[in-house]
Amino acid sequence: MRTARALAAVTVLPVLLAIAPAASAAPVEPAAAKKPRSAYVAAPAYPDTRLAITVKGTPTVNSVATVVVSGSVTQADPDLPIDYTLSLFVQDPAVVGPCPRSYADELQNVINLGGDIAHIARGLDVGADGRFAKTVRYRTGSLRRIQLCAYVRYITDDAAVSSLRWTLAPRPKAKPRRSR
Repeated sequence: MRTARALAAVTVLPVLLAIAPAASAAPVEPAAAKKPRSAYVAAPAYPDTRLAITVKGTPTVNSVATVVVSGSVTQADPDLPIDYTLSLFVQDPAVVGPCPRSYADELQNVINLGGDIAHIARGLDVGADGRFAKTVRYRTGSLRRIQLCAYVRYITDDAAVSSLRWTLAPRPKAKPRRSR
C-alpha cells in the first residue's frame, strides 16, 4: 500500500510541476476586459437572417443599461413586403437556462417564471429587407449575471434567435461626504 502511494506521488508531482509554471507565467486578463459576443441561430426557412446583441459601455446593477440589437433580414415574399419584428428579453440564466429556440417558448417562460424574465422590447419594426440596428434602454435590477434573448419574427414565424450572457459591474460605492 505504501509503495502504491509513493508511486502515485512520484507520477503526479512532475505533471503538477510542469503545469504550474506555465499557468502562473501568463498574465491573467480581468474578466471585464473581454466583451462576450452573442450567438445566433437562423431558422431554416430564413437562412439569410442575421442577429446580434451588444451591450454599450459597462452597465452596473440598479442602473440604466443600453443594449443594441442589430442584424439583417431578407424580404420573404417579393409580392408581399411585410416587415419583420424584434423582441428582446432579459432573464436570470441560473433559473431559465439558455434562451429558448422559439419566441412562443420564451413567452411561456414569462408566464411560468414571471419575475425572473423581463420583456424589455416588444414588436419593434425592423423593416422588410436590409440591415437594422435598434437601441433599447432598460433599468437593470440587482442581478449581476443576466442573459439577453432577442427574437426576429416574420408574422408568426421565428426567423432568428440570438443570445448574450453578460455580467453587470457592481454598483460603485458612494464616497462619504465631507463635513464642513
